[in-house]
Amino acid sequence: AAGWYDAFCDQECPDGFYGHYCGESCGNCVTGTVCEKTDGRCSGCEEPWVGDTCKIIPATVSDDPESFTVVVNNEATFSCTGRGVPAPTVTWYHGAEVITPGAGISIADTDGGLVGEQHVTHSTLTITSARRQDNGQYVCILSNVAGNDTSQAATLVVQERPDDVTVNVTAVNSTALHVTWAIGVTGNLDIIDSQVRYKRSGAASWSDWASTGVSDVNGEVYIYSLRSGVQYHVQVRAYSLGWSTPGTGAGTTDDAPPGSPQNLQAAPTSHSSVHLTWEPPIEPSGEILNYTVRYGPSESCREAESPHQVTTSGGSTTTVIGDLVPYTDYTFRVRGATSAGGGDFSDCRVTRTLEYYPAAPVVQTFADQHDCNCRTPNLPRPVQLRVAWRRPDHIHGQLQAYRVSLYNRTGGEPFYQENMTSGLQQENLTAVITSPHLQPARNYSVTVSAMNTLYRGNESHPFMTRTSDGCPDAPTVTRLANSECGVNWTAPTVTRGRLTGYNVIYVDTPLHNPDGSEPGISRDPLGLDEQQWSKSLAELPANSLVRVTVRAVTCAEGDKGEEVTCQVSRVGKK
Repeated sequence: AAGWYDAFCDQECPDGFYGHYCGESCGNCVTGTVCEKTDGRCSGCEEPWVGDTCKIIPATVSDDPESFTVVVNNEATFSCTGRGVPAPTVTWYHGAEVITPGAGISIADTDGGLVGEQHVTHSTLTITSARRQDNGQYVCILSNVAGNDTSQAATLVVQERPDDVTVNVTAVNSTALHVTWAIGVTGNLDIIDSQVRYKRSGAASWSDWASTGVSDVNGEVYIYSLRSGVQYHVQVRAYSLGWSTPGTGAGTTDDAPPGSPQNLQAAPTSHSSVHLTWEPPIEPSGEILNYTVRYGPSESCREAESPHQVTTSGGSTTTVIGDLVPYTDYTFRVRGATSAGGGDFSDCRVTRTLEYYPAAPVVQTFADQHDCNCRTPNLPRPVQLRVAWRRPDHIHGQLQAYRVSLYNRTGGEPFYQENMTSGLQQENLTAVITSPHLQPARNYSVTVSAMNTLYRGNESHPFMTRTSDGCPDAPTVTRLANSECGVNWTAPTVTRGRLTGYNVIYVDTPLHNPDGSEPGISRDPLGLDEQQWSKSLAELPANSLVRVTVRAVTCAEGDKGEEVTCQVSRVGKK
């Protein structure tokens, strides 16, 4: 049994030994005591031994790792030494995380021999290239079956240039921005300076870096003299071990009224419309919300009045202005508007709408030039009509002529047209129309239309007149039966007017004319209801040959009818 030895197992183990055949040495029992001979247990242990048999010493840290500072990407090394029985093992921690060798981290444990009866263990943690995430506290924990011990924390400070700069940009007004920033990583060094630069959105180049004088993790600066309504990109960088990667923010200045639009062009597209195009302002001062076109009829920008205006939607730089007066000079200006209001107007442009159909003239009078178109006797006068009209209110172009058109009363196509090209600048005009087609005592209508370079306008309202009477044809004359000298007649087929009566004309020619006396001519006017005439020979001149005829009368005498002769043989005076 344990605690005995000898061939007959009747000898108790000597002090200092225990177990079967007394093969185990006692541990470090408290002074003055010996261990149990059966299992080696002690009633107490000498320090620092522990355990039932007083044969183990808890692991303890004898040399703690030291804190130090290293520049980023350089090597960082921590050492830790401990002792115990049995020899302790070492575990390294970075904060709360166990460090596992690999990815640039190595751990080397070495046997340090014995110090007294305790085994010594050395451990070295090496970080080949220290990075930002390596910052923090490191501890080593030494462990054996008797217990473990944690070293004091060693702090690794990795120095690097600043980083993680957050930039915010807000508008102050239309020409200034307020820039604030926060530096998330200082690099474990004091910030020496901060710089700012900016550029317009879409621009290729930045402004030069400018010092802000801020040496803190938070800063602000104002940027002045900027363009209105423009987005700017702003960068801030900080300096300690080196310049940080710039942080970037963006902000837009407040809108302002824009500058004047550029290169306004106005081109007529019809008699009543003009097409406008322009370019945006060089300084839009924000988003152009719309454009306003101001326009009015005027021959000169200097004297221009612009009673009309049209506002376009959106930022379109073209529009068509309609409902204009044909062949009229118009002035045009345009301006843009942002959220801050309307800006300056562009330069003025003058253009003229295209020609169009002239308005109809107003005929004032239309009448025959003569009271009678027959000269006595039976001498026709050429028929002439006189028309007077007033210039149209709107020519809608450059007046070239007036066209005078004559129509029969029955209408249809004109039988006569004439273009009048003289006196075009007069307000009131007249024309005398002579045409072989004009006949006396006929109804005619006239129209007048104006003609410009491209169009002939509407005709005036027809104006009607009747030509004066002309010379009637000859009546049909026959000898009156049962009369010494008489005729009867029937009305002419063509009267050329209204018959007012008849003239019976008789010419007496002396049969013997020793004294050379002239023939005598007599006229007897008769009414329309009288169609015969007679005289006795006693009433006619003696010794004469009398020729009798009849002429129809309108406004004058017409052609004579066939003559009837009467011979007076009586001698003597009448």
